[in-house]
Amino acid sequence: MGTGRKGVGLAAATLAAAGLLGGCSGRPSTEDAQAAFVAEFDRAFDGGARVEDVRRFELSNCEPAREVDGYLCDVEGELVLNIAGTQVPRPLKGRFRFSDSTGAWKAYQP
Repeated sequence: MGTGRKGVGLAAATLAAAGLLGGCSGRPSTEDAQAAFVAEFDRAFDGGARVEDVRRFELSNCEPAREVDGYLCDVEGELVLNIAGTQVPRPLKGRFRFSDSTGAWKAYQP
């Protein structure tokens, strides 16, 4: 079952701009990583589309990044985007970096 946008909306709204890893005590939780992806897609589309749903989101194999701040993690799942009233599934699969800035996580494609 997917987690609706409402479930990640508050967390996504609190995400800040990119920054250095500061005061982070560990890897991102699945919820943190999911919210980071929602915020990044919403920012990238700047109102042209929005994340409608997140499905089968999995975070695994996280390890500290070596040459940059944050953690590298394997991600798999699907974002459902609403583009002009049409739902468009967008698969997520790969290794991504997550960095924490001011208590909020941000997702990067290395």
